[in-house]
Amino acid sequence: MRACGLPQGRLCAILVVRRSSNPQTEEPRMDTIRTAEYARALYAAHGDKAEAEAAQKEQHSKALGNRDEAQSWQAVRRAIRQMRGANQS
Repeated sequence: MRACGLPQGRLCAILVVRRSSNPQTEEPRMDTIRTAEYARALYAAHGDKAEAEAAQKEQHSKALGNRDEAQSWQAVRRAIRQMRGANQS
């Protein structure tokens, strides 16, 4: 297991992957509920900077060649974007 990078004392969900229920696609991916929980925890810890934090972790995972983890971070990023709502001008 890895630390999530949130400040100490903050709620920290662990990025968890599971096997797809479709045996033909056997790709590990984060459960939808866990994605939402992780996004909420990251948003609570980082506020408006949470989406940028998730994007950095996604890019880092891609750079390391960890496609599955990068996809999980992308899902977290989308969930944070939905929580924040549309940008206002």
